[in-house]
Amino acid sequence: MLYDKMTMYIGSGYEEQILNIIWVGLLSVEALMVAGVAGVAITRKFKGAPKQKTI
Repeated sequence: MLYDKMTMYIGSGYEEQILNIIWVGLLSVEALMVAGVAGVAITRKFKGAPKQKTI
């Protein structure tokens, strides 16, 4: 089923464009993941240690 839908793109020169779009999408996801981890690390560093509750 998927092959039937993709036959109009295969052999027509769109393969490189499709692969470039997929590549950019994956690279963007990876960059967002790295930025998220860096953001969490920075906020934990500046937040400080949790204070203990006294009774």
